[in-house]
Amino acid sequence: SAHLVSQEASRAGAVPEMHESLLGYAEEEREEGDMTQALEHRQEIGLLSQRSIDQTKEQLDLLTNLVRTVLKEGADYGTIPGTDRPTLLKPGADNVSAAFNVYPEPLPSHETVDPDKGYIAFTVGIKLISRMDGQIKSQGVGHCNSYESKYRYRWEGQGDARKRVINPDPLEQANTILKMAEKRAFVDAVMHLPGVARFFTQDLEDYPVADGQPAKVEDICPI
Repeated sequence: SAHLVSQEASRAGAVPEMHESLLGYAEEEREEGDMTQALEHRQEIGLLSQRSIDQTKEQLDLLTNLVRTVLKEGADYGTIPGTDRPTLLKPGADNVSAAFNVYPEPLPSHETVDPDKGYIAFTVGIKLISRMDGQIKSQGVGHCNSYESKYRYRWEGQGDARKRVINPDPLEQANTILKMAEKRAFVDAVMHLPGVARFFTQDLEDYPVADGQPAKVEDICPI
């Protein structure tokens, strides 16, 4: 009888201990879950974490490999005097977007037409969409207008008599100007993909240059 009483007492003492052990395990699980949720929340709101650092390093390593082994100087990118990084060209932007597995979709554009001034301008937006999850990965904006030197002027005459004159009908180049704005928007969007701007600058070859010097601001955006 005394032995039975002792066993019952042992069982009675074991129940609280087991209960406390289960509670402690549950608390550890809850804390671990809280830590996981906190990490996920930290990543969602863009705070720095070791995981994000590792992902950034991996991304840059892949981009470096892309630049060194896939992109070709003179075709995908080039060097313009006075710039500190190679200039990303349209073919290169195509290859970079393919590597990121994204495709372009247009955003609402803006058109300005003033026949009296011979002025037409397009401002175009482009978004890059992931083929994997359909999410927007980047956006870009491009502008082009008929007051840029390559559209506003043309050359006439030969030899010493050759001179630059104002294009009498720049509006006839409306489609060409629109295509250039779209091209600039696309390259700009690619430049905004993670890490790309570390290697390249914008596609400067398409912006007006006169006598070896960049065009003035008023030539690019006069009104």
